[in-house]
Amino acid sequence: MTQLSQLVDVQSIAANGNSLTLTTGGGAELVVGNQSFELQTQTNAATGNQDVYSQGADVTSTIHSGNLAADLQLRDQEIPSIMSNLDTLANGIATSVNTQNAAGFDLNGKAGGNVFTQLAAVQGSALNISVSMTDPNQIAASADGTSGNNVNATALANLQNTDNIDGQTPISYYSGLVFQVGQDTSTASSQLSGQNLLVQQIQDQIGSVSGVSLDEEGANLILYQNAYSAAARVAGVVANLFQTAIAMVPTT
Repeated sequence: MTQLSQLVDVQSIAANGNSLTLTTGGGAELVVGNQSFELQTQTNAATGNQDVYSQGADVTSTIHSGNLAADLQLRDQEIPSIMSNLDTLANGIATSVNTQNAAGFDLNGKAGGNVFTQLAAVQGSALNISVSMTDPNQIAASADGTSGNNVNATALANLQNTDNIDGQTPISYYSGLVFQVGQDTSTASSQLSGQNLLVQQIQDQIGSVSGVSLDEEGANLILYQNAYSAAARVAGVVANLFQTAIAMVPTT
């Protein structure tokens, strides 16, 4: 029961004094009397992720605590949020660099082309971004096509200080993303420590009710031993009194 509750939220229902029913917090049956029901996984055709099923029913959305719920939250919320931010960063960098390079002329006097591959959409940009330019001479350093002009090269370099990523510079946006991940990790660690302390307190309370205290039992043993010794002394005194009383009776 303790190990199971670490994996998923569990509710127990006792019936007739000797029958136990275990369900998840959402009501999916795990144990009913002598029968057990396994939680299984199936691939979600829409997302490609593994969803949790109980007796043919999808119960993924009803799991709200335990290690399984934490893994689902990480998979469905935390990681997609981080990936979305990385996609925004990658798409912003690729778009701004390509646009600025197209505004100038390369070493051969031709209009600048794309430095990065042209991304079809923001989603998936972090995974699909790549450098498409293979010849350094195609970097459009000149703003007017004349030799020695480096105005556009300077503009390309200044993109790092331009608010072109969701209203922030690339470095600021990335720093904020790293900070958010670190803060989430710290918060999760603090919550874990607090929950572990709460679990320990509950286990101590359970132990105080159902467990055996060696100190208490040892004290009781000494108490009973002393009581037995005292009772034995009283019995000895009574026996001596009887012997004395019997000896005082005159014989005929």
